[in-house]
Amino acid sequence: AAAPPQPPSPAPQQEQHQVPPHIPQQHQYSNFELGMVASMYEQHYRMDWGLPRFSPPLMAA
Repeated sequence: AAAPPQPPSPAPQQEQHQVPPHIPQQHQYSNFELGMVASMYEQHYRMDWGLPRFSPPLMAA
């Protein structure tokens, strides 16, 4: 008969809560940048121009 599965060692569980090294640090946008993007999208929405044709870097993976 096969041996019962061993409980996982605590070392991998601790590493799960650490940030992987390949993920870059998130860019911190200034209030000016966020305000410019928000006002631009709000103007496009009010004037019914549709969304801007470019993809902002806010959602970049």
